[in-house]
Amino acid sequence: MNQSSEDMEENLFVEGNDIKIIHNILKTIKEYQFNINNFSDEKFFQIKEEIKKKIKENKEIIELFKFLVHLWVIDGQFIVCKSNSLNLLVEMKIDLKSQQLENIKIQNALLIGADFVRCNLS
Repeated sequence: MNQSSEDMEENLFVEGNDIKIIHNILKTIKEYQFNINNFSDEKFFQIKEEIKKKIKENKEIIELFKFLVHLWVIDGQFIVCKSNSLNLLVEMKIDLKSQQLENIKIQNALLIGADFVRCNLS
C-alpha cells in the first residue's frame, strides 16, 4: 500500500505528538513521590489505600501500572516507581499470570500474596 506524502507527514506528526506525550508523562512520573518514596512502607498505607480505591475499576489505569513495572527497560531511574507499581498490583490482586517479568529489578517491594504462575521471571 502506497501512502501519499501528506499521509506520511500526518503519521509522523501523530507519532511525534505521541512521543512528546509519553516523554511528558515519564518526566512527571520521575518527579512524583511515587517514584521517590517506598510505598510499601507503613507510613504510606493511607495514601496507597486511596489510590487502590480510585483505580480498582479503571482498567486503563491498571494497565498503566502494569506498564510502569516494565519502565526499567526504558530508564533505570524508575526502579522505585516500578517497585511501587508491582506492590500495588499485587495488593489489588490484579492477575499477573503469564506476564513477561524477565530481568525486572525491584527494591523494597512487598509482594506477599503475589501469584506469578506462568510468569517469566528469568
